[in-house]
Amino acid sequence: MTTARKALIVGYDPGITSAISILDMHGNLVSLISKRDAAKADIIKMISEFGRPVIISTDKNPLPRSVGKLASNLGIKPFYPEMSLSHTQKEELVRELEVEAKNRHEMDALAASIKAWKNYRELSVKVSNALKKLGLTDLFDVVLEKLLRKESYSVHEAVNKALLEKYKIS
Repeated sequence: MTTARKALIVGYDPGITSAISILDMHGNLVSLISKRDAAKADIIKMISEFGRPVIISTDKNPLPRSVGKLASNLGIKPFYPEMSLSHTQKEELVRELEVEAKNRHEMDALAASIKAWKNYRELSVKVSNALKKLGLTDLFDVVLEKLLRKESYSVHEAVNKALLEKYKIS
């Protein structure tokens, strides 16, 4: 069972065959799916079944228009590398996670999500450590989401907002 508030990083490879890779904020693979002729609504539905996306990523630079549009529809931040990832770079990223992609599209989506996770890993560790000290590890996804969506600008502020929401204090 997953919670609706689980913060996710989504790797997206658009095309005739689209692929999405979903990682949690600890870098664990949640789902890896490819589908032919998937409509944007189908993709959004597939993603939302697993939680709440906070980052959508691609392996290409510049940001593909369809990835930017999906990020905009979801109200989240797109992530793309400084330079498009080479086939070798993608293979190395995927090998690190020890997951086998069924096709090239899944490998591209998976590599994109891993690259984004690595980019935000330091923030994830910082939030995790701060919440452990406070005994509030159950707020991890909410606090991280607030920071990534720029709803808060410090871990302290994000924790306070999360606690206010949790206990419905206004």
